[in-house]
Amino acid sequence: MKRLLWWCICFLVVGSPPVVAGGWWSVAGTNTFGDTSRSTQAPAATPANHQPPATSHLRCTDSSPICLQTLGDLAVQNNREIAILEQAIKLQQKKLWTSWLNADGLNPLAMGLRIARNMAGGGERAAAKLELAQRAARRAELETNLRQAILQTILSYENAQQQLRLTQARYTAQQARVHLLEISYRLGAGNTEQMLREWEHLDELPDAILTAERFVKQMLHQLEVIVYTSGPRP
Repeated sequence: MKRLLWWCICFLVVGSPPVVAGGWWSVAGTNTFGDTSRSTQAPAATPANHQPPATSHLRCTDSSPICLQTLGDLAVQNNREIAILEQAIKLQQKKLWTSWLNADGLNPLAMGLRIARNMAGGGERAAAKLELAQRAARRAELETNLRQAILQTILSYENAQQQLRLTQARYTAQQARVHLLEISYRLGAGNTEQMLREWEHLDELPDAILTAERFVKQMLHQLEVIVYTSGPRP
């Protein structure tokens, strides 16, 4: 009796095999209650293990200290405002000594008063030092902001990659689950309402994968903008 039942099950499964052609798969047949399963197109353009194309010009894209240091140095090197500040700081440092004098000509009294004020910590020299310190502080602030932005963007990028992998794994698992449920459904187990819910969930996952892929690319592009804002790409 068991052998007869086994041959009946094999006959039912083999008699209505899934059709795979041109990216389509379908399960045809009815269960014992007369419910007919559907035909569904598998999204061949978005396989479960699909990854966004590698288009990054970045030397690395992970949160390791070496990568963060490398990208931070590139961002500082390519930032136009930092470059201008560095030039201004170097020029002002070279000309700092001229603040002891000005266009007083050969007036010994005016020149002596100016030198005295500078030696006392006031005058043009003090103003030049203050301006120099302000520019150096602004440069340090810009560099700190750049490195922090890179860190936050890389963390968001890694999180986006993790979400993409999880969504792809859910899609693969749901495909396997639906396949098993369809076999049981054709043999009379389950009901149409349950299968519709499973199919609906399977249909939603490819869109979720595409959304996750777009977010990964968005974070990668944002990171490239931060690093290469003011300089040519390699």
